[in-house]
Amino acid sequence: MWQEIVNVYRDFDTFGKIDMLILALLSIYCWCFFVFKCVCFGKLEEANARLAKRLRDFRAQFTRDFAQMYRDLPSSTETPVYRLYRAAMEFLFAEGPASNSDIAQAGQIMDAALSREINEMESGLTFFSVTAMLAPMMGLFGTVWGLTLSFRGMVGSGNTTISTVAPGISVALITTVAGLVVAIPSAAMFYYLRGRVNAQIVLLEEFARLLTARLSRALEREQQSENN
Repeated sequence: MWQEIVNVYRDFDTFGKIDMLILALLSIYCWCFFVFKCVCFGKLEEANARLAKRLRDFRAQFTRDFAQMYRDLPSSTETPVYRLYRAAMEFLFAEGPASNSDIAQAGQIMDAALSREINEMESGLTFFSVTAMLAPMMGLFGTVWGLTLSFRGMVGSGNTTISTVAPGISVALITTVAGLVVAIPSAAMFYYLRGRVNAQIVLLEEFARLLTARLSRALEREQQSENN
């Protein structure tokens, strides 16, 4: 099989070889980047789920309990859930005790942090969608170019039999096949990773809303305790 691929590649002209080489490089990069993103997402999903569960199960009576847990967590972690939590805590307790308006603004701070996390998780995914769109076009362009050369050769030689032009046409069609071989996995990779990103976005949004609600309830309990 590999010998046949090499033989077909040799039959291309310079433009066809460049076209096929670009498609091959796109395919290799897509697969390598896909494996890299899957490994990164696996670690991120595990860390997010573990920390989100820990914070969800944390039973705080007052807002200062949330601050204490923030101090107990390792500051070096790059987990998105923790970065949202850290952004809210640093804002809430930067200038003394928190108030109702501070909690509402902390929710906005977490929304801004969530936008940054989404951009980071989505980084690189555009490459898959662009490749899925561009590869078939490159394959088709190579086929049209090859067909043009085949018909020009047929006209130049004066021989119009199918046996004369068939080899050139079959070689030209290989670029379309190559374009689809690159594009189809790229599209599948994009939607697969897009689904994993969406799942993490849902988790982060749920965590941010839950944290805001629990902070509000803890503040009410704290104010009632002070009044009593």
